[in-house]
Amino acid sequence: MSRMTVLLLACILLSGIASGCIGGIGGTAKTSEQSIEVPQWQVGQWWMYVFSTPQYGDTTTTLVVAETDAEDGTAYMLGIDSQSEARKHAVLNFNPFLGRISRDNLSVFEGGAPQQVFSFPLEKGNQWQFSLFGHDGWDAEVLDVSS
Repeated sequence: MSRMTVLLLACILLSGIASGCIGGIGGTAKTSEQSIEVPQWQVGQWWMYVFSTPQYGDTTTTLVVAETDAEDGTAYMLGIDSQSEARKHAVLNFNPFLGRISRDNLSVFEGGAPQQVFSFPLEKGNQWQFSLFGHDGWDAEVLDVSS
């Protein structure tokens, strides 16, 4: 995945977060014109986004919040609308945003360990690095914040 792919994925995912999720029932992310805090999702909220991988190219997927109190209330459980994408994820850890996501900072789980992908609050110009798919040094940058 390239830096642009990661930025695109983050922008698409966070646009759903900031707006309360497309088709959702009103989650909150405490947005201002300047920053976005960690959102609070509700069961049934969903969003569609595109991510790219070298093996499969662009993948459009729809995620839905299936559970808000997983792991004794510390995590969300996200489901997916595609059985084939769920199978790829189960075998290949294909979509890091599928399954368990920590509530405190939306960390994704890889090999059972949380990987912090976002750095909240999100503010224009913020930059950070994270590890994912066993690779260190992914670069992320907040290009814009709007509600």
